[in-house]
Amino acid sequence: MTERYMLFETELNAIAAELDCNGERIDKLAGYIDELNAKTQTRLTVASILLGAVTAVTATTVKNDGLNNGLSIAGGVGTAVLGFMTLNPKGKKVKMQLQRNMLESIWYQNNKAQVYPSSVWGILSEKNFSNAENSSLIETMRQRWLQYGLDDEPDSPLLQLYFKNGGTFAAQELHDLANMHNELQATIRSIQQDMRSLILAIHTLE
Repeated sequence: MTERYMLFETELNAIAAELDCNGERIDKLAGYIDELNAKTQTRLTVASILLGAVTAVTATTVKNDGLNNGLSIAGGVGTAVLGFMTLNPKGKKVKMQLQRNMLESIWYQNNKAQVYPSSVWGILSEKNFSNAENSSLIETMRQRWLQYGLDDEPDSPLLQLYFKNGGTFAAQELHDLANMHNELQATIRSIQQDMRSLILAIHTLE
């Protein structure tokens, strides 16, 4: 039994390490996009302020009413355009391919790709291993991911993005993807704790 436990824990460690690596890599990429977006926002804000100041100064120095009105209108339009650009909620995007998507099996509730060892998948699929015992760990995880604005429509762009081969991600979508990896890793780690408690209890009986 100890040998089987050692093998199972090795499989759990491998899955948890891969999820941790993926989550960290995706989160760092999201942080990089956040920095680019922040720099862009700063430049647009500064440009908007400067354009507004120049327009105000021009209005007081130019005596020609027609030219003054034209410059004021152009300055107002330019400031408005820059203001709308700063309101862009998504900002820059990045293309990322997911060659081995560890979330796909969980979302679609099948292990056809054999991403997870059968022993690990068995525990994830068994309702008796969850706290409530009325839904499996996979079902609980899936319900949690629905909070990221996902739905069950097969043609949903987010489903293709998160659970297939990837695509073009905005920063927030990358943060959500990293969070899903981290949540799944936490679930795997909880299984490790349960198994260690089981082994300790068995050794106590001996």
